[in-house]
Amino acid sequence: MFRTIRNFVISGCIVAFVQLGLMALLLAVGVHYLVASVISYLIGLAVNFLLQKYFVFLQRGGKVHAQATLFFINSGLNLLLSSLAVFGLVEYAGVSPLGAQVVAIAVLMVYNFNINRLLFRS
Repeated sequence: MFRTIRNFVISGCIVAFVQLGLMALLLAVGVHYLVASVISYLIGLAVNFLLQKYFVFLQRGGKVHAQATLFFINSGLNLLLSSLAVFGLVEYAGVSPLGAQVVAIAVLMVYNFNINRLLFRS
């Protein structure tokens, strides 16, 4: 279990780096913060699926299509929750867009570990 949690944290850091780096780049070229948040989330999502399946939960086979479908459905819910959190924190709490994205990532991390553990169980 320790290895799984460690790899989950490592993969989360990689995905957060990809997501936040892309969001910062998009913001720098003038993309609206909500659009930048969605685009960076979707790219991070693809990276996340691959890392969760092959690095965290060491799945080499399995029902890839079914796993991907459930993963992306859950991720759609995450996108909605993340976008609402970013919007609320930026518009009503005065948090910077990147700071709001960090908060959204952190809050959803625990939920996602448990969902992915069920999804990619051997």
